[in-house]
Amino acid sequence: RVVTSVTELQGMEGDTILLQEIFHYRNVPSRDGRPSGELVATGLRPKFIDKLNEMGIELPAKVFHRTPAPAVDGRPKSTRQVRVPSARELANAERAK
Repeated sequence: RVVTSVTELQGMEGDTILLQEIFHYRNVPSRDGRPSGELVATGLRPKFIDKLNEMGIELPAKVFHRTPAPAVDGRPKSTRQVRVPSARELANAERAK
């Protein structure tokens, strides 16, 4: 058995349950031909981070940074660089409003 997704329940919109995938499973080729893979971040910051911070639990923002695709022919599949603000930066921005 394999965990293939970590998803956050965000709420309800009418009768519809709103979900946001935080991590998903990516197959990783293995030399011995056996199935293998890893959970990789989708790049989306979960809403529960603020609640964890209030409880004194801090997670580095990089935990949720999108994980680049494996290199193909020595070149990365994607070279797009995105900076995700930390939970503290987002909280400070909210307080400043």
